[in-house]
Amino acid sequence: MPLSALDSKMQLKSAQASYQKGDFNEAVRLYTGVVQNDSDPSVFFNLGNAYYRSGDPGSAILYYEKALKLDPLFRDAAFNLKVARKSLLDKEKTEENPFVIMADSFVRLLPVNLLL
Repeated sequence: MPLSALDSKMQLKSAQASYQKGDFNEAVRLYTGVVQNDSDPSVFFNLGNAYYRSGDPGSAILYYEKALKLDPLFRDAAFNLKVARKSLLDKEKTEENPFVIMADSFVRLLPVNLLL
């Protein structure tokens, strides 16, 4: 059910407050309700930021792209999109590389004083 303009504005403020407190999952939930009724690219950008900070760069990419579709000159969204894509690619490369996994396991077994 669509939110009224007043409800949308109140939910946006709540989403911003949750984000500021570091409750990114709650911010995602609240921003998601707002973007259904909004075409402001900054709302999509903020939802992307909340997804990224909650550990979901894939969803962040989706919302940065939506922000850029609404405003192709949105420099912060373009920058964050690059960061999120790189983060996702780096994560995939690390998870898929058996050498990195094996080396990481080996390093974790070593006593700390041997690493200094």
